[in-house]
Amino acid sequence: MNQFTLTYLIFVITIYLLFVFVPSKVRPILLLIASLGYYVYIEQNYYSILLTLIVGTYFTGLAIESGDKRARKLYLQIYIILIILMYLPFKYHSTLNFFAIHVFKYKLKSYLLPLGLSFFTFQSLSYVFDVYYKKTSAERSFLKCALYISFFPQLICGPIERYQKMVPQIELKYLRNRKNITRFCLMLYSGLFKKFILADNILPFAIAYSRPEKLSGSEWVGISILTRYHIFLDFSGYTDIAIALGILFGYEFTNNFNRPFAASTIDEFWRRWHITLSTWIRDYIFYPLVSNAKTSFTMYIALITSFVFLGLWHGDNVNFLIYGLVNGCAIVATLILRKYIKKNNSISFLRKFAWPFTFIFFISLPTVLMRSENFSQSLLIFKQIFNFKKSFWQYSDISKFLVSQISIYVFLILICELLSYINTKKPIATWLEMKSISTNFVIGFLLIVVFYFFYTEQILSIPYIYENF
Repeated sequence: MNQFTLTYLIFVITIYLLFVFVPSKVRPILLLIASLGYYVYIEQNYYSILLTLIVGTYFTGLAIESGDKRARKLYLQIYIILIILMYLPFKYHSTLNFFAIHVFKYKLKSYLLPLGLSFFTFQSLSYVFDVYYKKTSAERSFLKCALYISFFPQLICGPIERYQKMVPQIELKYLRNRKNITRFCLMLYSGLFKKFILADNILPFAIAYSRPEKLSGSEWVGISILTRYHIFLDFSGYTDIAIALGILFGYEFTNNFNRPFAASTIDEFWRRWHITLSTWIRDYIFYPLVSNAKTSFTMYIALITSFVFLGLWHGDNVNFLIYGLVNGCAIVATLILRKYIKKNNSISFLRKFAWPFTFIFFISLPTVLMRSENFSQSLLIFKQIFNFKKSFWQYSDISKFLVSQISIYVFLILICELLSYINTKKPIATWLEMKSISTNFVIGFLLIVVFYFFYTEQILSIPYIYENF
């Protein structure tokens, strides 16, 4: 159910009207029924996985809290093993099938990846880990636990919320005021515009990946930048819509992106990009690995291991493994370099030149690994990129086609980056709240006109990239 289909709009409006008029005690029940019904509708084959995970999460949390030290560890280990056994056949079928064929001479049956599997599984794991580490108490209410894992606005592509932030909001008084209405409208419009106007309309760049040998190195640098922006606009567009729907029902979600392309170093980028995933890996992978580290070398190995895990989270592909490895090694190199330049008091000088280097070599170019069909294609593309002969600056017919198709949308992206920068200095929502209702109405009308000026029906059939993760 696409977030901009008529079916989804009717669904959200219906649930919201019921939500407003039913008693406050009934609202969590309504949202749980709506969330489970929504998932059954969009994932008719594997909805039982979500239901099983909810039940398992609830009882595992209670068992861990009530057990002694040995029992707690045993329950956690059993739960992790069961999660892995559930997760592997869907997420890493190719690797399992490779070993099955070459070792046991047997071909495994393939399965479609259930929508949102990585997101609601990680949300479940974070709750169980927090109970185990005594960061939170086990939830006694099955209703709250189920709603925490399955809440429909962020079920498919996140954000991956923490129990401590999400569950207390269930009992908060629902507020419908001008501030929340303004924030809802802005986040909704931002998400729709990013996804359906910008991300989906710059998608013609993908034609380059079908003929990588036809493009020069300079063209591939440009394509890599478009690839990274496409992922950002598509994913942050979903996140903005999820945040807007959260506000509509009285919930605050984490903003997954904080102007990531303003980062001047690769470690800063990962503090700004897919924040709920990077902090999840920091808290539940990196910290346990580094807890007994006595040397910098051990910490560096833990960092690289954590980023390999992050790469493999995206899928069963050697490209994702290398993507994680490249980012992990880049961060380690950055930390070592930072130690050196601190001794020489040259940080402020180097920071001025760090942004373009980071943006091109650490943020944009590795994204080719995420978009390429296989490692061989990635190697061909990087060979083109680092071919510094005269052909590096040549322009193909593909580039001419892309310039004619997406130039206006690239210009709009630059405007959006400017607005994002302005928003950090003076929040647009605060500025709108200071204006009259009639001014807000005029601005809203103009934004709708702009949206429909660039809107085409074809874009509604393009799924979110992270649905596949």
